[in-house]
Amino acid sequence: MTKHARLANTRGWIKGLQKPLSENIRNALVAVTFALVATIVGLSLWISNEHDRLALNSSHQMVEGALAGLVQRLESRTSDDAFSTEFYAAILEDNREWIYSNVAAVEGKASDISVVITPGGRPDFGWRSDIEDPAPITGLIPQGTLALLNAELDGSPVGDRIARSIYTQIGGDIWLLSMARVVPWEGVAPDTPDSAIPRLVLGKALSPDLLATLGAPFLVDDLRLGSRRVEGMASLGLRDPTGKVLGYVTWSPPRPAQSVHAQIGPPLATVTGLTVILLGIAASHIVGSARRLEDALIRAKGANRAKSQFLATVSHELRTPVTSIKGSLDLITSGALGDAPKKYTDIAGIAKTNTDRLAALIEDLLEIQKMETGNLDYHFGTVRVSKAVERAIRLTRPIAGDSQVKINTSYAGEDLYVCGDQSRLEQVITNVLSNAIKFSHPGGEVLVEVHETSAGVRVSVTDHGVGIPAAVGDTVFAPFGQVDSSDTRAAGGTGLGLHIAKRIMDAHHGVIDYRSVEGVGSTFFIELDRVAAPDPADARPEHSSAAQRSRTDDRPRGQRAPAKPVPDRTLDPLMD
Repeated sequence: MTKHARLANTRGWIKGLQKPLSENIRNALVAVTFALVATIVGLSLWISNEHDRLALNSSHQMVEGALAGLVQRLESRTSDDAFSTEFYAAILEDNREWIYSNVAAVEGKASDISVVITPGGRPDFGWRSDIEDPAPITGLIPQGTLALLNAELDGSPVGDRIARSIYTQIGGDIWLLSMARVVPWEGVAPDTPDSAIPRLVLGKALSPDLLATLGAPFLVDDLRLGSRRVEGMASLGLRDPTGKVLGYVTWSPPRPAQSVHAQIGPPLATVTGLTVILLGIAASHIVGSARRLEDALIRAKGANRAKSQFLATVSHELRTPVTSIKGSLDLITSGALGDAPKKYTDIAGIAKTNTDRLAALIEDLLEIQKMETGNLDYHFGTVRVSKAVERAIRLTRPIAGDSQVKINTSYAGEDLYVCGDQSRLEQVITNVLSNAIKFSHPGGEVLVEVHETSAGVRVSVTDHGVGIPAAVGDTVFAPFGQVDSSDTRAAGGTGLGLHIAKRIMDAHHGVIDYRSVEGVGSTFFIELDRVAAPDPADARPEHSSAAQRSRTDDRPRGQRAPAKPVPDRTLDPLMD
């Protein structure tokens, strides 16, 4: 299989991704492009529809205003004609010649119909502009319509010089009629009954010519009258006083958005197209970069896997011969093979020390390899913190004795418990404590404290050694890190102890950190959530530390883990 084929098969499955990273980015950019185009188009359509809706509402208001203006003009004309002493006298004297000359509806006059309603039970009479006959005509307006008009006017006081109007239907046509009382300039006697006052009715037929004079340029210019609504047309119903719909004034709904689209459509399409092109170019570069990053991550992951496999293989292959060498040196230095010259035993002692250091390094490498591959098991339970601390102190007392360092303890007033793997927590405390001892001055003291905080239970280890430079920061927990990486550093070690401790605390969802002043000393501490003490009825014999090891631990069956940690296993750079 070629390199490119292997990359194609592996690309995108980094950290459990179900699709290649580059494909995800490409799909996301395509989705963004479609969303952008859809947003632009949708926004354009929304603006257009909103523009048309506002224009339609405005046209309704304009048509309503135009009809209201027609009503006002007709009512004003009716009240002006009716408010006349001469007209009042002519009606009382039945002077129809004067009435015809001054009030009759003829061609060219403002009204299309005029009707005089005289008191005393005499029939009404009047004229229509489309009938060229000076003789008055009776019954021009149906009695039902006159009754509606009278009802409208009866609602106003007799002394008010006003007119009232209604829409009605006469002979199949829709009319606007207005009625007013005919009174002289000086008015009528206060005790004059309303039935004794004559009335004047003027009317306009809603003809196409009349509708053509209404409306508003730019929005409404084709007003028409019909008996029903027309599909696709705006309309306004005309009703008589009873609420009956007499007909509809219709007009073409204004659509200004069409002209707006015609003007801004081409530029908008150009801008949208250019945006899509630029996004496509950017997407191509981004996807290409993502693919290169993917390939780099794949190569890095492969290199890291190869490194882990190499370390595991080397550690496994070295463990057996190193164990044999260590056993042989133990026999020589212990005198089990007989007395040997001092210079031989001195050399064997040096070899044994370095062999112990090499064995510890191998064990650390194997443990880190298990952590990286997820093969390190944890057996969680309720742990008494003071007991874990005491076991760690017992393991490190020989180291402290060799370094002439005293270990002091300070415990809280009550037993504190946490949830964790006891053997792993002991390993963390042992690594921290051994580092504190290693970097303390001869004759110095190390203080181990256990107390409760607001965050839970804290175990802190304080020394008065060399301290850690401020520039080191969190690199004290990095693998193979050294505060003093020179060949002449005073304290040896592989730089793995604190890194392992950090990985174990992360698995416990706990905290490990430190405070340090260079030249004064350091305090390393771990924190875990406190839990309730176990019920004595549920107490079970504790498993040995070896029994709590990972099930994937590849020590030979029956071989126990080294009980005493070697100080060189801890992370030197983290040490104070």
